[in-house]
Amino acid sequence: MLCVTAFLASSHQNGVLGIHRFILLAEGLQEITEVNVSFHKWIGIRDIISSPRYCVIRISPFLYYVIPRRSFCSKEDYEVFLYEAKTLMNSAKLDGKTSKFEGR
Repeated sequence: MLCVTAFLASSHQNGVLGIHRFILLAEGLQEITEVNVSFHKWIGIRDIISSPRYCVIRISPFLYYVIPRRSFCSKEDYEVFLYEAKTLMNSAKLDGKTSKFEGR
């Protein structure tokens, strides 16, 4: 029932439908729509899963960004995006693990 309610409430006015731009920054992933801008630090992103047709960025158990490969100009652009996103996420997670013990 919750999924049906969420689907029916989705529209261009609340930023769910329409164009979503994703920007890979050193600090995190930025998403821009017509009505909002969101930002997720790499350390907070749980996983990036790829398939030949989709990239899934898992933010939380209930929040995913599904980016179709067809959104990119070429297969190479898709693969570069995946590589960069995974590299930034993994680097942030490694830095986060080592920084917990600094000063001890």
